[in-house]
Order: sequence, then C-alpha cells, then structure tokens
Amino acid sequence: MKAIVIKLSAESDKEKISVRQEIKTIEAISAYGIEYFFQYIKDNPQILGEKLSLLSTEYDLMLIIGSEILIDRSLIFDILQNHCFLKHFSIAFVNEQKQVIRPFIGENNSGSLKNIYLLPNVSNVEDQLFIESIRTILKDFMTWNAPSQMKSLNFLMDNKSSFQEKILSQMKSFKVKKYLIMEDEGIMQLILFDSMNITNFIDQMSQLFPQNYLASGNNFSLEEWLVRRLSQRCQTISTAESLTAGLVSSRLARVSGASQVLKGGMVVYQSIMKDVLLGIDNQLTIGDHVYSHACAKAMAEAIQTKTQSDFGLSLTGVAGPGEDMGHPAGQVFIGIAQKGHEVESYKYQFNFKDRNQVRIKACRQALLLLAQKILSNKCS
Repeated sequence: MKAIVIKLSAESDKEKISVRQEIKTIEAISAYGIEYFFQYIKDNPQILGEKLSLLSTEYDLMLIIGSEILIDRSLIFDILQNHCFLKHFSIAFVNEQKQVIRPFIGENNSGSLKNIYLLPNVSNVEDQLFIESIRTILKDFMTWNAPSQMKSLNFLMDNKSSFQEKILSQMKSFKVKKYLIMEDEGIMQLILFDSMNITNFIDQMSQLFPQNYLASGNNFSLEEWLVRRLSQRCQTISTAESLTAGLVSSRLARVSGASQVLKGGMVVYQSIMKDVLLGIDNQLTIGDHVYSHACAKAMAEAIQTKTQSDFGLSLTGVAGPGEDMGHPAGQVFIGIAQKGHEVESYKYQFNFKDRNQVRIKACRQALLLLAQKILSNKCS
C-alpha cells in the first residue's frame, strides 16, 4: 500500500511546521503498515493540480492536509474535476466532526483502491484532530473498497510493538504489498488487498500465533467469537458486575446462541449486595477494600462456584466522574475464575472524563481477558 501525505502551505510556513508535522504524520500513519511519503506543495490551485496529476499514477492513497483553498471546497473540487485522475480516484473530505463526506466518485472507481482525502486544516499538529482524522480515513478506506477484494485476519493484541513487528515480518515473507493494519480496542485487524493464497497464509499465521489469532473475516465481532468458541468447547460463563451493572452479560446476550454458554449473572452494584448475593467475606467490601484484587477474585470465584460455570468474570472499580475513597476515577479490577485453575485478577486505569466511557471500556477489557484465557494453554 503506497500513500502520500501532502501538506499545502505557504513557503514562509514550511520551516516552521515541517518537523512537527512530519513527526505527527509518522505517529499517525506508520503503525498501519502503509508505505508513505511526505511532501510539501505550495498553496496554489494550479500547482496542486499539476502535482496531483503526476502523483496520481504512483499512489493508492493521497492525504491532503491543511490549506486556505480547502476552506472553499467548491474551488478544490473544481480543480480536481478538471483533471483526468478523477476517473480513477474517489475524492472525499473529513470535516471537523471527523466524518467522511464523499461528494465525488471517479467514473471507474468501483472496487478501486485509489482515494484522495482532504483533511481539515491541522497546521497545529499537536491537536488530536490530526490523528483522529487519519484513523477516520483509514476506516473509511477499508470499508469503501469492495469487500470481495479484501481479506481480513483478526488478532488479539499483546505487546503492541513486538507483535506488530512479527506480523510485518511474515508479510514480507509472503511478499504482501497492499495491506492495512487497524487496531481497535485490543484487536488488530490485518486487511489484505493483494491477490494471494489466503488459505495458506491463514494457516501459517494461526500456527505462528496460536495465542493471538482469532478468526478471518471483514465483520469480526469479539462477542460472537466468544460465544461460538465457548459453545464449541461446551463451556459456560457467568458474571458478577459492580460498576458495569450487567454490561458484560448484556454484550454476550446480544449474540444468537448465547443461551448455550451464558448461564447468568449478578449485578452487585452496592457493596452490601456483594455480601448478600455472592456471599463473599464482608471484610472485603468494607470501605475501599471493595476496590481491590482480593475483592475482584472473591467475586469471580463466588459467581463461578454458585453457577457451576467454567468461567466466572467479575468487575469492580470507580466509574467516576470523581475519585472514591482515594481511588481515582477509571480504576478497575477484573477477576476471572476458571474451573480447575487459580483465580486471577487484573488492575486497569482507564482515563476517561465520562463515567460511561469507563464502564464501556471495562466491559470490553473483560471480554478481551476472557478471549485471552480461551486462547491460552490454560484453557486447552
């Protein structure tokens, strides 16, 4: 996959912003497996048109960043329409709400990888808008191209940098050139656009990364994977939830067939209900002890034992917006009890101002933890 990032600027601006802009570009794009180049073009409609005409034959993806002429989108589209590369490219812009608007589609663009995206003026590259815009573009790029041309593999993330390096090494050995790497909430999605023997590639990846490889497919769902895999293993799960108040069991229950694996759950929001319903030692729920590894373990073990499930998941913590008894907002403990194994707990710190974002993130992390246990040798 070849992309070029074009920064339109006045000559006087170039030295002032070039280093910071290029660093931010590297941070935003290099993680996605895209071979890209950075180029400045003078903020002039005629020069832009000429340069784009030359570059259009070489690149699959063009990202045009920050320009006075981009403010008047009618002008930029007039420029683009008057050039032959419009026949081969889809043209879209990302607005300030990070939405992709696609007013023009090339005549021969059906199923094409060729795309031009116009970004908001983000000369202030410290603004998170830049990275968020890049992410929006890559998601749009992934979904815009014909699904029949795309093959996706999904992996559970562990150590981000080392795992990605291993994936990229395998890509080189298979001589894969057109691909994207997307990461979203603990899942890495490898999207392939190359014509290749996908079956051999999947077999190779599943053998090399047995504790990471989840499944192939463009529309991967972690919840569906969990329900399907637990069902295949004839295993069950139950939950004991405090701050998430039933979100985990609800996410699993959305999947058809969940009744085969989800035995049930308890919402033990108040500390006293952890004693009354789960029967755990009330010393673990007095004061700030409720926010601890010990409490999370006790909750997970209690729900697993009471329901005779193969897995028991528990969540306790501070949703926010403020701290509670000295524990910061976003601090969450997740416990997991697996039949025949020692009970474990994990501590996380989610930095969101919105309490519901903390709860959603905690729910997702609990499901990722369950997937990790299923893939590990402990669950074989």
